[in-house]
Amino acid sequence: GGLCVFDIDAQGEVSGSDERVYSVVPSGEEKLSARVECFRVSPVVRKLYMARNPLNETVQNTLVVYDLNEKGEPTGKPRGYKSGNPHFMIQDMVVDPKGTFIYTVGWGGAGIFAMPLVKGEPSGEAVSHGVGGQGKISIVPSEKWDAFFLGTYPSMVESVNIFPGGEVESPGPGVTFAYKAADALIYLPLARVGRYLYFAVEGKLFSWPVNSEQHPVDRPQAHPDIKPHSIVTGAHNHLYVVLDDAEMDGSGKVVVVNHFRIAQYKPDDKGKPGKPIFESQRFERQICGCITVDEASGLIYVSSTRQ
Repeated sequence: GGLCVFDIDAQGEVSGSDERVYSVVPSGEEKLSARVECFRVSPVVRKLYMARNPLNETVQNTLVVYDLNEKGEPTGKPRGYKSGNPHFMIQDMVVDPKGTFIYTVGWGGAGIFAMPLVKGEPSGEAVSHGVGGQGKISIVPSEKWDAFFLGTYPSMVESVNIFPGGEVESPGPGVTFAYKAADALIYLPLARVGRYLYFAVEGKLFSWPVNSEQHPVDRPQAHPDIKPHSIVTGAHNHLYVVLDDAEMDGSGKVVVVNHFRIAQYKPDDKGKPGKPIFESQRFERQICGCITVDEASGLIYVSSTRQ
């Protein structure tokens, strides 16, 4: 897999059509097969973190770190680290606001794996914090960084506390705060904008309000006009969604989905995304897989099958 970089302007909108492509493979692992799953940018140092999921168990250094220059562009060679997951999987990750911990989740690991950072570089072994009985596909911090929302199986959201020192509550298999988002038998991808969680199920986008105690309340609200490719990212108080761009035949039936677009929304105070405030040009399927937005540098990072 590869990394594509796009520009965004001061309002958080994608600007220009030029993308830059970088390798995500650490030295010595050029012949090992892995898929890029997600990106995160350090809030305090110039580092980009990437998750590479192994297509075979030979790949173990699935947490990849890149240095960034003053413009946010990757520089130097990427380095690989173990995440702590017994199956080496990382589906999602977050870095705390002080840049002292990186937290990862993934299939095969029923909990959160926390690794300390020293000047943005992983240091020591990851510590496992058991949550529930299933692996996780997404991890989203609350607005005040006092809780994590975890997307898991089947279409469940789990809520756990974060303590002031960065430690995570470990309620184990009998986790108390678990909420069913939908009936679909899937691992639930999550994003957050303000006090609303967003998730995609069966090609539809949903929003779900969260109360002051960091628990989902009421019922999820569907937004049927938005058809995401199961990928949503919150930043700049905006919601970024990767949309399938289907090609139709003369009768209006879908022939093949071979392109993506990145759409940007600014949800209102009731969580409704409304109409997109920006839509990118079409990209080939090999370009868009997962995205993250760096508010400091004004760049969007997108996974790619290019290298």
